[in-house]
Amino acid sequence: MKDQIQITQDNFIRLLEEEFPDKHTDVLHHIEENGEVLFHILCNDVIETPLEELLSENKDTDIIKKYCDFIERMWKFGNEDIINILDVTVFEGLAQDDKIWQTFGQYISQECKDYINNDLISWNVMMFLCKRII
Repeated sequence: MKDQIQITQDNFIRLLEEEFPDKHTDVLHHIEENGEVLFHILCNDVIETPLEELLSENKDTDIIKKYCDFIERMWKFGNEDIINILDVTVFEGLAQDDKIWQTFGQYISQECKDYINNDLISWNVMMFLCKRII
C-alpha cells in the first residue's frame, strides 16, 4: 500500500494524478468547465465511469485492480468528505448494475465488502435495493 497519509480534498487531485497521470488532462478540463473542482462530478468522470466500463467487460484486469486499489486507499485513508464521495458517487454508481457490482466485488478486500454490505447498504437509501456483494 502507498503512503498511509490521510486523503482530503486538498491532496486528492495530487494523489489521483500520481496514480493515474493520464487523468491530468481530464482534471484540467473539469476545472475549466466548472470553474472549480466539483469532487463528486470529478470522481464520477475519472473513477466511477471508466471503472464501470472496464468492469462491464472484465478485461484489462490490471487497470481494474489499479482503480480498485485506489478506491480502497480512498476508503481506508479518506477523511469524511472523501468517504462521502465514495459512498454516494462511486459505490452508488457501480451498484446500479448487479453484474458490474458483483464483478467489482472480486477486486476489493473482504474488509471493504463488509463495510459496503453491513454499513453502507443499511443507511444509504439510494442503495436499499442493491444486492450485497458476494
